[in-house]
Amino acid sequence: MCGICGFVGKVESQGIVLESMMQELYHCEEDDLGEYYWENGAMAFRQDEVVEVKGCHQPRVSDDGRLALVCDGVITNAKMLRKRLEAAGYRFRCGGDKEVILHAYEEYGEEIVNYLEGSYALVIWDRKEERLFAARDAGGGRPLYYALIGGRLAFATSLGSILAFVSFLGKAAMPTGGQEEEQYLPRGIYELAAGQDFRYEKNLLKLQCYCPEEIEQREQEDFENLHEMESQGEEVKKEAPEQKSGIFYYLLQRWKNRAGNRSIRG
Repeated sequence: MCGICGFVGKVESQGIVLESMMQELYHCEEDDLGEYYWENGAMAFRQDEVVEVKGCHQPRVSDDGRLALVCDGVITNAKMLRKRLEAAGYRFRCGGDKEVILHAYEEYGEEIVNYLEGSYALVIWDRKEERLFAARDAGGGRPLYYALIGGRLAFATSLGSILAFVSFLGKAAMPTGGQEEEQYLPRGIYELAAGQDFRYEKNLLKLQCYCPEEIEQREQEDFENLHEMESQGEEVKKEAPEQKSGIFYYLLQRWKNRAGNRSIRG
């Protein structure tokens, strides 16, 4: 188990703020911890030490120091991507999948989401462009929460980490706004939907939905299943109410994601 957290924006005592966020992540006695700071921001990673590949600690930083990555999850097609990237001239220092993500971002930029397979929530800081990029896999295997607070962005795989950031800034900094479909979250705190990514720069957050071909195919199959279930009427409701509600929820979320490409200013 592991988790990531961080923020962009000027705060006093960066180390104390990041530490308070890290305390809300999963942890055990022998954690592998990592922190990365820049002038107006920081990110951190926490993971059970026994599952990390030796020498592949996070945050991962690119060879030129421009990019920094934290990721919670597993990339299942990492070996195939690594071969492709090696053929393009990239060199690898360890056998972990997180290094593959970093080089893939250098090669493909934000289109990386169309090349990654697996279950993940990832965040990449571009020091040169002063831009943060975050993405969540299309299956929603890992959560990723975020909040815009007085010209700052906080992110984490733990809701408690976001609340810790808000608490440190004080009640006056409590985020405003909210999403009607996420009423279970405190006002102003959001969960990045499965299959969504966002870019944050110059105090502007741009959300967008990506949809690889395989996801399109899965959606088409689900629509066909839904149509077949609707044709069976009350019989479906009696035999498989949970299955039907699950498909409805999945399709509704995908529709909201497609309609949800938008920009939010902090």
